[in-house]
Amino acid sequence: VWLNFPQKLKEAIQIDIFDSKKNRAFMSHHVNVSAESFDVLFDFIYPKTLDHLNYGTVKVGEEKVLQCQLRNKGKYPNTYQIFMNKSFPNPNMFKISPSEGEVAPGDKGVVVNIAFKCDSSKKFNNSKAIMLSISDPINEKVTNTIALPFSAETVYSSFQLDPNSCLDWGP
Repeated sequence: VWLNFPQKLKEAIQIDIFDSKKNRAFMSHHVNVSAESFDVLFDFIYPKTLDHLNYGTVKVGEEKVLQCQLRNKGKYPNTYQIFMNKSFPNPNMFKISPSEGEVAPGDKGVVVNIAFKCDSSKKFNNSKAIMLSISDPINEKVTNTIALPFSAETVYSSFQLDPNSCLDWGP
C-alpha cells in the first residue's frame, strides 16, 4: 500500500485454518496489524541573510567558516550526511564538521560548520559541490539528497609600490 500523506492504520485480521475439504474451521487466529506513514520534515538553515553558502571574497590560503543548522520538524529522528559531489574536482577545499549524524525531532537541531579554504585564485558561482543526504534511521534508506550551492572568490592580495612618490632620494 502506497500512501501519499501521513496516516496511521490499525486493523485486525482473522486467519482461519480449515480441513482439506474446506468444510470446517479447526482454528482461528486473530492478528492485530498497525502501520504508519509519515513525512520527513527536515530543514537546512543557511546563516542569516544568505540563501546559499556564500563565502564572498576570501584571500588565497585563508579559511572562512559558515555556520548552518539542521532542524527536524518531523515525529521521528533522521540521519544526515553531508559530502562532496563526486564530479567536483577540488573536494579538499571544504571541511565539514560534523559531516554526519542524527537529528532528533524538535526545535534545537544540529549546528554544522562548513569551512572553505582554497590554495589558488578561483571563482565559484552557485556551484553544486556539496550534497546533503537525509536517511531514515530505521531501515537506513536515503529519503532525499539535495545540493547545497556555494559561491566564493579567492584572490591574492596585490599592491603597487612607487618609490619615487614616497621617498626623497635627494641630490
